[in-house]
Amino acid sequence: MGIVLGIKIITYIAIPTVLVTLTYNALVRYVIRFEYSKGLTGIDIHKPSKPKIPSTSGPILIPTLLVTIITLYVIYKITGGYELMVLAIYLVPSLISGLIGLVDDLVTLDAKTKTFAYSVGTNGLNMIDTHNGIVPSVTLIAASFSLPLIARNVVTGKTSVAALYLAVVVIVIALNQLIYNMYPARIFNGDSGSFILGALLVSLTILGRVEFFMITALMPLIINGFQIITSIGGLRERREIVKRPTVIKGKYIEGSCDLKAPITLVQLITLKNPLTECELVITEILLFILTGFLALITMLLTS
Repeated sequence: MGIVLGIKIITYIAIPTVLVTLTYNALVRYVIRFEYSKGLTGIDIHKPSKPKIPSTSGPILIPTLLVTIITLYVIYKITGGYELMVLAIYLVPSLISGLIGLVDDLVTLDAKTKTFAYSVGTNGLNMIDTHNGIVPSVTLIAASFSLPLIARNVVTGKTSVAALYLAVVVIVIALNQLIYNMYPARIFNGDSGSFILGALLVSLTILGRVEFFMITALMPLIINGFQIITSIGGLRERREIVKRPTVIKGKYIEGSCDLKAPITLVQLITLKNPLTECELVITEILLFILTGFLALITMLLTS
C-alpha cells in the first residue's frame, strides 16, 4: 500500500512538472522573438546601455497554465484522481490574474481597478518587480521554504496532498521564469507575469494552510507595498508616479532623497550605499532567504 501511494504521489508531481516545463520552453523563444518584432519592449533603465527587453511574460505563462489545467482535468476525468482536480481548480485564479495583467500590459488599467479586480497579494509582488529576477526569486524562495510546513500539514490531515503538488508547480513555474528573467533579463515579467506568480503564492497559502508563514516570510514585500502606498498618498499606477525612488549614476543605483519620491525597499537599501543592479538583486534575494528561513524556523518551533 505504501509503495503504491508513493508511486501515485511521484506520478502526480511529475505530470504537472513535465507539462509546465515543456509548454513554457516551447513558447518562450517564440514569444521573445514575437515581442521584439512587434515592438512590445521596455527599456531596462538600470543598465548603462539601456537595452530594450520584451515587456511581458503573460503570453508564455498564460498558455502554460491553460495547458496544465486542461490536461489535469482530462486526467482527472479518466482516472478519478481527485487531487489533480483540486490542483487544477487552485490554478484557475492565477490564469484569471494573468489575463487581467496582460490587459494592463497592453492597455494600462488604473491602480484602483487592478486592486479591486484582484488581490493585495498579487499587487504586493507586482510592486517589488523593479529589478531583474526579483519576482520569480521571491516566489521560489517562499514556495520552497513552505514545503516542509505543507508536508507536515498533509501528514497531519490539515490539508490535501494537492497542496504539495501545487507547491511543486509553483516552484517549477518560478524556476522556468527565473531562467529568463534573472540578471541580465531576457524578458520582463510584466504585470501579467507578476500577477500570475503572486496569485500562485496566494493559492498555495490558502490550500497549504501556511498563512502565518507567508506573512512572515514575505514581510519585506508587505512593508515595501505599505511604504509605497502611504508615501504617495494612495494607490497609483506606476506610470503616474513622476519622481523616481532611485537615481541611476553610471552603473550604480542610489536611493533618491527627494521627499516627493515614493519610499521603497530598494530606496532604503541604496540610500547610503549605492549598489550595482547585480549587487542590489543579490541583496534583496538574501533578505528574502533570511526572512523565509526565520519564518520556517519560527513555525516549526511554535506550532
